[in-house]
Amino acid sequence: IVAVGHGTAALLLRSRRAPAFRGPVESRTLLETMDHLVTWHDGNGHVLEASPAAVTLLGLPPDALRGRGLFSRVHVCDRPAFLRAIGEAAVGASPAVVRVRLHAGPDSAVEAGERGGRKASRVLWVETRAHRIETPRPGAAAPAVIAVTRDISEHRQREEELEEARRQAEEADLSKGRLLAAVAGELRAPLNAIVGAADMLAVESAEGPESCKRRRQAATIGASARNLLDLADALGDLAAIGTRTVELALEPLDVAALVNSCCDLMGARAQAAGVVLSCSVVPGLPELVADGRACRRILLNLIASAMAFTPRGGQARVGAARDGDRIVLTVSNTGLGVARSDLPRLGEAFFRATQVPGDRDGHGLGLAAVRGLVGLHRGTITVEGASGEGTSVAV
Repeated sequence: IVAVGHGTAALLLRSRRAPAFRGPVESRTLLETMDHLVTWHDGNGHVLEASPAAVTLLGLPPDALRGRGLFSRVHVCDRPAFLRAIGEAAVGASPAVVRVRLHAGPDSAVEAGERGGRKASRVLWVETRAHRIETPRPGAAAPAVIAVTRDISEHRQREEELEEARRQAEEADLSKGRLLAAVAGELRAPLNAIVGAADMLAVESAEGPESCKRRRQAATIGASARNLLDLADALGDLAAIGTRTVELALEPLDVAALVNSCCDLMGARAQAAGVVLSCSVVPGLPELVADGRACRRILLNLIASAMAFTPRGGQARVGAARDGDRIVLTVSNTGLGVARSDLPRLGEAFFRATQVPGDRDGHGLGLAAVRGLVGLHRGTITVEGASGEGTSVAV
């Protein structure tokens, strides 16, 4: 009980001898061995008696805390909270707990500290737990509240250090997000120009071996530039989500038109990759209320990922159906699949699933951006699959 500290106050209350601060030898001995300060207060909060721990905690004899001695050492900003806790304990059945700052040291140091002088007092953070005394001792100076005060300065310092570390981490995360957004924005324009020029070179009409070679090289340039453009888009989406700068413009969307337009945009890439891309939308779907751009980014990312991990001759399928009051968008493939042990981590930025034969490198940003955009819509995402059996993602 001595180790617990606050439990001592409950013991004294249960013994019904707590108000008699000239109590038995056992009670006085117990108080003398406690590191926590025990004080008895009247209904106005004045201290009637204090335990010997006043010397250890504040460097003062117990008599110095009587009357308004303890209150005068409470930090000016914390005094209302301290009085409120004592008052609540006096009239309430449950204990009142308050954290305040106390000035330790002689009165001259306290006065100088409050005036901003050179001889400033030592300031402690303490936690006070005040209990009501149910059977007060008869007399004019009958205590109404018993309070146990313990030093929490080290604990408070650790809390402040953790809060400062959290603040610095948030600032660093915001700075990283702004950098990613800037990089993504700067990359998009030149990459779009490269893609356009490569497409033009790839379809030139000249014949001959050199011309065919140039067309193949142009197609390679275009494919590489599109991969970089996908990366820039994913970085931009993640940066916007991380810095909380995404503003959803909710509007009614035609689900069939949304799915078909995304499949049309990815059709040429699927043909170049030798992947059969098909779409299947259940007829009569209601309108989907969501952000159109975000939904297109979700589908395009999922389709691009499905095709990237599907070998030539494989299939990628996009579907839409209704499930109660929600729309389910599904993208699946017959590709390399993912190990079941990796499924829970899919969607973490820069996470790469366990390599399987023929696997291609991936940065993991596409699905991470999808998870973020789905989360902003309060939607859900599930991933199913196994190594060599393809993957299915349902939003």
